[in-house]
Amino acid sequence: MKTEYFQDSYVKNAMNLNPLQMARIEYLSSLIRKLQQEGFILELEEPIIDVGTGVGIGIAVLRNLGLKNLYGIDTNKESLEKAINDGRLERRYAIAGDARKLSEYFPEEYFGTITSFNAPIVLGGREEEHTNYGFYADGRVYKFGSKRIIPSPWEREIPQEIGKVLKPNGVVLFTVMTEYEAEILTKAFGRIGIEGCCRKIQEEFPYIESFIYVGKK
Repeated sequence: MKTEYFQDSYVKNAMNLNPLQMARIEYLSSLIRKLQQEGFILELEEPIIDVGTGVGIGIAVLRNLGLKNLYGIDTNKESLEKAINDGRLERRYAIAGDARKLSEYFPEEYFGTITSFNAPIVLGGREEEHTNYGFYADGRVYKFGSKRIIPSPWEREIPQEIGKVLKPNGVVLFTVMTEYEAEILTKAFGRIGIEGCCRKIQEEFPYIESFIYVGKK
């Protein structure tokens, strides 16, 4: 999809954004508009929360679409402060916290839309080492190590929390870098009754996400 960047007023007036960030905001804004016209993305209802909002690029995309009442949550307080100080995120809507606890911060069925742009789906997984013990025939004890993979919280914990705070008929909109991550999201949300699908959106820009997932509760 060919896009003329920097055409919208919010992007033109945005402060402290580098050219790549500005291009990404404009690209994603134009993409969402296009997919809405095609009927792939339903209307995004407020209030909206952007999960893993970082320095507020996702918030800027939503603002660029004319949306308000925008919350952002991230574990990185410095990134949130930058989003606030640069004028992308209102302080009263900034939550320094863990998305695995969304239902502790908000009432059930509170949000009309939940977004995450370039969500780090596979990065949350980690290896964990364990020490195991065995016995020789003569009764002596020996020990050996083993490893297991701890799944990413995006595979179960975060989708479960999203399901709790999303209104009936609410929309989930995520963008990711790979088809593998998009498939993880589709399965994770499907397990909690959010039906959706993923779509390849671009190949041209290596630093901008390539797949989009849209689901409805």
